[in-house]
Amino acid sequence: MAFQPSKGKRHRKNADGGVSLTSLMDAMTIILLFLLNQFAADGALVTEAEGLKLPESLNLDKPKKKTTIAVSTQQLVLDDQFIADASEFLGPVDPSRGGFMIQKLYDELDARAQEQIDLGNGPDGEPIFTGEILIQGDRSLDYTSFLKVVYTASQAGYVKIKLVTVEGD
Repeated sequence: MAFQPSKGKRHRKNADGGVSLTSLMDAMTIILLFLLNQFAADGALVTEAEGLKLPESLNLDKPKKKTTIAVSTQQLVLDDQFIADASEFLGPVDPSRGGFMIQKLYDELDARAQEQIDLGNGPDGEPIFTGEILIQGDRSLDYTSFLKVVYTASQAGYVKIKLVTVEGD
């Protein structure tokens, strides 16, 4: 003769009674995929120029793609294009050579600014030329030489000057 199952077993609660592990794994997978997607979307917009040791900073703002000047103790480069040798801009200010102005850099920056101004506004109605420029300066570069580059860029119409650093502690 078979016994009838007790009615108490059907109403008894689980001993662990917690959250299902499967739902937690699904949530963690979604978070992981979201973070990986965000990490992959943030690429390096500015690469450190060859032979430069950039200063460190704690600023977390990400740079946008802009015209970039790389200044080292050997050369001056504008967007991967060689502009001047170190002998043309390093050292004290010489009034006979234009003072703070680096003529080759000014000519190239002015030409680029004029091209962007002539293009007018972009598709979103904003002007293409914003006057923004990024400057990568070597740590060992003297202040006067760096000031010459900043002065020349400002004279060419680039008045929003940002300095590129590497993230430090």
